Amino acid sequence: MIAGTIFALLMLVFRTVETEQRQRSQVTQTNAVLFDLREIERTALNGETGQRGFLLTLDRRYLQPFTVSRAEYAAALDRLHRNLDGTTLSPRQEVLLTDITDLTRAKFAEMGETVALAEQGRLLD
Repeated sequence: MIAGTIFALLMLVFRTVETEQRQRSQVTQTNAVLFDLREIERTALNGETGQRGFLLTLDRRYLQPFTVSRAEYAAALDRLHRNLDGTTLSPRQEVLLTDITDLTRAKFAEMGETVALAEQGRLLD
């Protein structure tokens, strides 16, 4: 009887530890995904700031935040996809991930086009 109780307690402890490890892993992944999303948002805002500064002043110094952000956003998107790789996403999460990827790429492409037009002196375009 005592052996059975001890065995049951050991099984309970083992399952509790196993559950805690799964939860910690999930928290770590969630934190990484949230960091990546904040990084994508930060790079988009910095890119827009640099783009607008350049378009308003035509001072090439304003392009630095845009140039840096253009390189950083792709890395942040790649990290986001890696952090979600192997995760079972709901259909809604899959749509959101696709939207984030597509919209971010489209935004940086649009900003790049406007900067290129300004560099060519085609401000009205």
